[in-house]
Amino acid sequence: AEAAENVTILGLEDGVDFATDAGFAALKSLTVTGVPNAAPSDSTQENTVSATSAAAALTDLTVGGTVHDVIANAAALLKNVTLTGAIGDITMNALPKLESLAIGTSHIEGASASTLVVTANPILTSVAPTSMSEVKEIEIQNNTKLTSIDFGALTVLPSGVTVVSATFDNNALSATY
Repeated sequence: AEAAENVTILGLEDGVDFATDAGFAALKSLTVTGVPNAAPSDSTQENTVSATSAAAALTDLTVGGTVHDVIANAAALLKNVTLTGAIGDITMNALPKLESLAIGTSHIEGASASTLVVTANPILTSVAPTSMSEVKEIEIQNNTKLTSIDFGALTVLPSGVTVVSATFDNNALSATY
């Protein structure tokens, strides 16, 4: 794996996580398709894709299918993230080169509402999911060039007793009241 520049995982099973470590230092492109549990829920759908600082060369991350968590944290060269399928929780944090965050995901039916955390990405200019539903927490903070946020696709609110919160702070947004 140390020399691999492109990795494609066609069936990340439930209960299996994939995280970049020092063994993936040459990895430039990662594509993962998750497999749903027979009856997905927060306790049964337990697969995670994680791109960390150890993925020193990673520029492109694509995740689809059914995955409970997608986390990108401090991956220094990560430029493009494309998310489709059903993803529970999304975290994009401290990605200094992140330019494109394409979120075309739906909620994992049977699991609780999703979360979206986009923090400390200094050159990201927009967040505009094309399909998203049942999101309980949105945190978009410290993205110093983020000038556009569009949640027009967020049409279904979580049901039941779920507490819904949204935090927007220290971005480059402007508004007229």
